[in-house]
Parts: sequence; C-alpha cells; structure tokens
Amino acid sequence: MSAVLPLATMPPLVSIHCAMYMEVLHKQQLAAVSRLLHETQQQVQMLCDALRVKEASEKVYVELANAVQELLVDKVLGQMDDCAETAGLEIKEVDLVVSNVGTF
Repeated sequence: MSAVLPLATMPPLVSIHCAMYMEVLHKQQLAAVSRLLHETQQQVQMLCDALRVKEASEKVYVELANAVQELLVDKVLGQMDDCAETAGLEIKEVDLVVSNVGTF
C-alpha cells in the first residue's frame, strides 16, 4: 500500500503538476456534464415536438405534451444533479431552452 502525501508536503513542481492535472480533470468533467445536459435537453425537446399537435382543437395533446415535458425536465435535472455530485461538481445554474408547447 503506497502512502498518499498531502499536496502541501509534495515538492513544489509535483504540487503544481498535480494542481494543473486536477484543473484539467475538473474542466473535462464539467464539459461531460454540460454535454450530457445538452443532449438530454435535445431529446426532451424532440419528444415534446413529437407530442405537439399543430391544431388548436387538439388541446388534449397540447396538455399531454406540456405534462410530459415538465416530467422529463424534472427527471433530467435530477439526473444531472446526480452526475454532477458523482463528479464532485455542483450545478449552480441551468439554462434550459424549452419551447412553449401551448403556442402555435
């Protein structure tokens, strides 16, 4: 079993290298979480577009699309929080682009 040295007790060059590596790793994890959020958001939007009916007389389908969209967005946000937590990150703000299903 190898001993793990605290960052403060490492030689300066090793300490700087470790810090730079951790920063790169953090940026990669953040990019992966962001990419997953974007892809999932696109999938949610495609499903809602499929449910959307262009005729105002089909109000039931519009209500169904709104309900499904709300449920899926809530589920996706929960999954994103779980992914971020697993990666040691925190999602502070999510900018969702969700079209208004009730507008034709």
